[in-house]
Amino acid sequence: MGFNSLAPKTKNLIVAGGLTSFVFGVYFYTMRAVGGTDELQVAIDKFEEQKHNRLLIMLRNWIAEQHEVFVERKKQTREKLLAVVDKVCMTTYNYLKEANPKRHPELHRGLLGLFHQQMMDFPKSNR
Repeated sequence: MGFNSLAPKTKNLIVAGGLTSFVFGVYFYTMRAVGGTDELQVAIDKFEEQKHNRLLIMLRNWIAEQHEVFVERKKQTREKLLAVVDKVCMTTYNYLKEANPKRHPELHRGLLGLFHQQMMDFPKSNR
């Protein structure tokens, strides 16, 4: 008794069963092989996270450097401004000392006193 002696429906059923078994076998083998890809995906995700962290660190360092530059420029600008204010006060004070107080004596005395007091109150460290 051979395969040819079976009824056509039986033959079809045997072939369909064999094909179904083959497809399931390939499916499970592929799923097991693809399961190894999860390790690759984990490695890729880890690499991307490290790359992201490196970028964040670089950005944080750059911001810190820019902040230091900004603070230094602000300090230099403040020092220049204070030097200008000091020079203006000294020039005005010297001008008032040498000016003729006869035209407006009270105004002259008041301004001279104001600038003298301002110069005394202005800390030397800010000049």
